[in-house]
Amino acid sequence: MSVIQNCIEIHNQFAKCTPLSNTLGDGFMYQTSPIFKRVRDLLTAQNYTFKNELCEETNEFFLTQLFQLDKIYFEKKLFARHNYQALMKIALKFPDKDITLPEITTLECYSALLHESVHCLCQQYFGWASLDVKNQPDPEKFFQELITAESMAISTEFLACIPYSNTAERSLAYMNSLGYINAEDELSFKQFQKLFGFETAVDWLFRGYFASNYFYEAVALPPGVAKTFRNKELAQDPRYAALTEAVMNIGFRVNKPFRQHTAQTFFKLVGVEGGLKNAMTFDIYKTLQDGSYVMKAAKEIFSQYLKTEEESYAKGS
Repeated sequence: MSVIQNCIEIHNQFAKCTPLSNTLGDGFMYQTSPIFKRVRDLLTAQNYTFKNELCEETNEFFLTQLFQLDKIYFEKKLFARHNYQALMKIALKFPDKDITLPEITTLECYSALLHESVHCLCQQYFGWASLDVKNQPDPEKFFQELITAESMAISTEFLACIPYSNTAERSLAYMNSLGYINAEDELSFKQFQKLFGFETAVDWLFRGYFASNYFYEAVALPPGVAKTFRNKELAQDPRYAALTEAVMNIGFRVNKPFRQHTAQTFFKLVGVEGGLKNAMTFDIYKTLQDGSYVMKAAKEIFSQYLKTEEESYAKGS
């Protein structure tokens, strides 16, 4: 059985676990990923709706997603990607080809429900009543919150995908995220959490994604950045220094055009003249220190759905 056929079989096994049976792997992720399930349950409890039917509103959303964030945040609507039928046809057409789903699909085929759901939790936490910077009492704080939301969404996708080692199961996890995990990054994160604890590892993972949004032109973490945030007691351990650097660099795996062009457009949409250049004027070295406004917010939002993952990651390390 090919990897794609295996993915289809797993999807069918769990398809009825959620109402979104046309979204590949949604039921599988809900049933097997504690993070995915908790995030979904939190939004369901807050009366968010997951639009599953093919209609003009759904089509309009996917054609112009970046312009439709008001529907997600303020109308509490999230839109499911109908990708199961198309990918099943590929599985039938190429039954003997040993290829994975990420190899034959584009980002337009992926479900962003987990990603967008975390954005919704952040919107609820920060209490944004508008995405227009002109309506914000503290624009700089608003920019920090927006980057916090994006960094938390990508961190959460990483954390939801990493427990799956089986090729087909990891493929389904990837189909429900916007990221990809290479073996070196996975090993670094697992080593970090094993040595210094899951919560500390998540802090540094979040810092890395935040830094990649801030240093949007960089291809890697700028020298000396990680050193700024290190715990003085733990810094005596050479493994700690190396792993903080490695885990923060995971954030810089995010597609550079996405970090630059998509983020640039988004900040223009919320009313920042000049886009990213004029949004990233705050001091990141203060922003990501332990106990800062951003780090406290990230911890409190994460605490809503990161409960027992340390044990599961330790098993796979």
